[in-house]
Amino acid sequence: MGKNDLQKVRKFFLVGLVLVITGGSLTGCTSIRKKFIRKKKTADHAEDFIPVLQPVEYKRADQSSFEKYKEQYTMARAYFKDAEDTMGSVNAGSKQQVYALNQLIVRLQSMADLLPGEKKAELEQVVIGVRNIVKEYDKPAPLRRYDILKGAMRNVEKAVRADFKPDMVKGEFEAP
Repeated sequence: MGKNDLQKVRKFFLVGLVLVITGGSLTGCTSIRKKFIRKKKTADHAEDFIPVLQPVEYKRADQSSFEKYKEQYTMARAYFKDAEDTMGSVNAGSKQQVYALNQLIVRLQSMADLLPGEKKAELEQVVIGVRNIVKEYDKPAPLRRYDILKGAMRNVEKAVRADFKPDMVKGEFEAP
């Protein structure tokens, strides 16, 4: 093959390539055109109506004093568990322990407020016992005797479970 033949093949190839590119640009592929042509936004999204609902106030459920007492007792048991867990944990800080004890005091005081008569005075004595345990946290940590505090908490918990279970004090409440 000579030099002339090689130049003819190149010219023929170049002319063919130019024709293919020109033909492609004039006709184009419709899928490629669709890909690069931006469509106009429709007005459907702008006209969507979102209704504003009026709030509905529901009547508060009436609970008897006994039902409230049962709720407070259940919460007190949970805080007994939290206090016991934090007193036994090395990772728990004093603030966490005092918080659990203070929440326990709140629950026990709420229970006492719901109780009538003698049982109320008895439960308030138990609350004073828990407050005395909280006072021990005023001492620096190395001077606290956690074994004594745990024992006092167990005694308080036993007293509450023995004397102030909802089943034990049900007779103290008036019949609904």
